[in-house]
Amino acid sequence: MQKYAHYTEDSQNLLTQAQAELDRGDLRQASEKAWGAAALAVKGVAAARNWNHHDHGLLFDVVAQLNDERRRERLDRLFKEASELHKNFYEDWLTETAIQEGINAVEVLTRRLERARRSPNGGFVPRTARQQARLGRLTWGQSAPVE
Repeated sequence: MQKYAHYTEDSQNLLTQAQAELDRGDLRQASEKAWGAAALAVKGVAAARNWNHHDHGLLFDVVAQLNDERRRERLDRLFKEASELHKNFYEDWLTETAIQEGINAVEVLTRRLERARRSPNGGFVPRTARQQARLGRLTWGQSAPVE
């Protein structure tokens, strides 16, 4: 089994568990399971592209890179919603409605990430030093120079 397939399968399992936890009224666990689903979906795309994804900050780099490639899909906003669910695990401040909306956003995110995983980068070329640095972190320094 490809590594990305393992991440994708685990992501979908966590998303199902998130909804079940919410239905049981465990808002913290629902939040954390949904965050986990989002994080694993991001790791799936990164693994499929041979990108570095082995720390928390790199997940945000992956999403930023994909967002630059696929701007119309607003992956950054969806991932930010997932990140709020992660914070809720510790703070317990979100309502049941907010968590359901977050789970819904993670469902959309995982579908869009799966499309991104199956498609090439669309010829993305870094145009700024920031994009170049990010791509360098993801590719272990093997990215193309800024144009």
